[in-house]
Amino acid sequence: MESTSAHKILDILLLFSTTQPELTVDDISHQSLIPPSTVYRYIRVLTEKGFLEKSGNKSYRLGLRFVELNRVALGSNRDLRLIALPSMKRIADQIIETVSLMRLFNKYAICIESIEGQHVVRVVIEQGRLQPIYTGASSKVLLAGIDESEWDSYLDGP
Repeated sequence: MESTSAHKILDILLLFSTTQPELTVDDISHQSLIPPSTVYRYIRVLTEKGFLEKSGNKSYRLGLRFVELNRVALGSNRDLRLIALPSMKRIADQIIETVSLMRLFNKYAICIESIEGQHVVRVVIEQGRLQPIYTGASSKVLLAGIDESEWDSYLDGP
């Protein structure tokens, strides 16, 4: 696969995570193997468009543009969520456990709707959470729906 500017910009955005919510130019350059001068250029564009924002003197974090995009993404799954929600509520009321609606996304399972269980100790799966297709019961249900000849490609990771 060629390494275009678009690829590099997306690689930069994908460096941010719950374990790395803020990164410096040096962090980004080191982890992405992109020269610092190029990282600065990409960061300027990402900041102008609201995808990154300055955090402190030298670090950056994801910008609020992602909140808007999250609403758009959830809205695109609105029909599926609206259809599933009444059944999910009935199930959650009967079993008093967390019920989640997962969807296959890029060899991961992503939560698009969730109803928390009522036990004091419970599993919480937030909307938008990605998890490997081979972890968790709901992810494994998705894996079971994939043709067995493709399982190895999903179990190897994205």
